[in-house]
Amino acid sequence: MAFADLIRAARKASGFSQAEIADRADTYQPIVSGVERGKRDTGVASAAHLARAARHRLLLIPTTHPSAVETAARIATAVHEGSRDGAFRALLDLSDGLAKEDPLVVAALVVAQPESTGSRDWDAALSGTVAYRLRQAGLPAALWTNQAITEDAELRAPHLHPLDDAPDASKVPPEFLERGILIEEGTLASV
Repeated sequence: MAFADLIRAARKASGFSQAEIADRADTYQPIVSGVERGKRDTGVASAAHLARAARHRLLLIPTTHPSAVETAARIATAVHEGSRDGAFRALLDLSDGLAKEDPLVVAALVVAQPESTGSRDWDAALSGTVAYRLRQAGLPAALWTNQAITEDAELRAPHLHPLDDAPDASKVPPEFLERGILIEEGTLASV
């Protein structure tokens, strides 16, 4: 994952502007902007410095599985490209990775609030996936996952094509239903 995604997500989660991060890191706003857009190469020390300015830390996690931040970026790219299948593949990769990891690694992969995917439905599906896998690991829900809980009675299945059969709501975990998303539990099982 690029430092750009991590630094941007950390800054946005902390509520700071680029100018505020620059001030806190004793640098300039255009530098922060360049790092966030991936237009400016940065080393680990510089990325760690910017992360600290956003009240975050860079950690090395013993895993090859994607984080929620990385998954949100992949889904956003797929949504932008009009690839429902690409977005769903990214979501399943996250789900599969979280299912295979120890609880501490699961927590580390999902603690940082990801940026929006650009789609309310995919944001809710990502949030539901994380909340579901945290429950499976015996962990409390990450605070950011509660933002997608809705009172909206409309249930959506963003991963399905128009001619696909609708999922059976009785087979959908509560973490998805409370976010208005229809993804059956069996769909999340690794093959």
